[in-house]
Amino acid sequence: MKPRLVIGRRPHAWLAVLFAALFAAGLSAQMPDPRQMSGQVLPSADLPTGSVTVRVIRQTMANTAPGIEVELHGAGEVRRATTGQQGRARFDGLPPGARVHVVAIVDGERLESIEFPVPGSGGARTLLAAGVGAGTPGSGGALSAPRPASPLAASSGTLRLGADTRFAIEFQDDQLTVFYLLEFVNPGQTALAPTPVVIELPTAATGASFMQGTPQGASIAGSRVTIPGPFAPGVTQVPIAFRIESWPVDWTLDQRFPLPLDNIAVAAQKLTGMTLESPQATTVRETTFQGLPYLVAIGKGVAAGTPLTVTLRGLPHRSPIALYVALLVAVGLVVWGVWAARSRQRPEEATRRRQLESRRHRGLSTLAALDEQARAGTIDLQAHADKRAELLHELERIYRELDSTGDLPGGDAGLAA
Repeated sequence: MKPRLVIGRRPHAWLAVLFAALFAAGLSAQMPDPRQMSGQVLPSADLPTGSVTVRVIRQTMANTAPGIEVELHGAGEVRRATTGQQGRARFDGLPPGARVHVVAIVDGERLESIEFPVPGSGGARTLLAAGVGAGTPGSGGALSAPRPASPLAASSGTLRLGADTRFAIEFQDDQLTVFYLLEFVNPGQTALAPTPVVIELPTAATGASFMQGTPQGASIAGSRVTIPGPFAPGVTQVPIAFRIESWPVDWTLDQRFPLPLDNIAVAAQKLTGMTLESPQATTVRETTFQGLPYLVAIGKGVAAGTPLTVTLRGLPHRSPIALYVALLVAVGLVVWGVWAARSRQRPEEATRRRQLESRRHRGLSTLAALDEQARAGTIDLQAHADKRAELLHELERIYRELDSTGDLPGGDAGLAA
């Protein structure tokens, strides 16, 4: 059964678990060997919040390296731990949101992880692989040498969207539902009180709302999201959801943020024939969650004001035209019913009217069945458009005949006019 994320009802912690499962699978898919895996970080929902584990190996995953000293930098004083028999060292009690990295020297090779924020929920795992060309020459005395700052790392006192910011796209009740799990990171030691952060959602977004856990004072007006300060040190999570009710075959999410975004992580529920593209994504992989296929895109961060662009291609077309036609037909039926109830008709006119009504009913039923086939994807889009045009033309002719016999008010000013 499809897992449902009901806007405004699911706690965002549950959404974070979904993201952790999807992106952990996606990251695993893109790192097939120790050289590629060394220094990378995976979120881990099964670890306690504030925990980071480091596994140290020599050349292969099976060749663990016990007795290696590992240092963790970025959470106050440098912390140290020694790998056990399984080659693992663990650090607990780290402040969520702190940007940290780990360092170890194995056989004269200095190994470092990427810089990453301590997750606000759950922990993180990383691997350091020696002998695969992932490190640099080093010595025991150089273990605590300072590490150059990441190009996207913000200086103290600068607010940004952290590396655990996630985006997801799902299909619910014949609509696209989009989720943002935004993590505002304040790397300093004191609260930041900048001007409110304003985010303009896509113009097609409807029903935008916050999920549970939103900061006090945050508001949504139409497609404008406003998050006021102050932002406490560490991580402030803001979960947002909205719907897209109609879309073309190729639909693009184009979202700008007023803050730098540390990395790109997007998951989209995969439909048959659908693909995902993003100019910022370095990797797009398919994975599963609770038996459902997802496309996961992972890439480097973007600067403030630079659009995050994600395109889903091959979607089942959803157009509002069918709704407008149905409303138009419904209004016509009401007008006709009122007029018919007040009119007297000769027997031959009544017979003719019944015949036209029967043809109209068959036409509307056929039109509804045709639209249902289009929504289910069992009919070619061009064939659907051609048949729909023929049916509408026939219905217009029927309504003109009804109008000309006096069943609709105003002569030729009825539905077909």
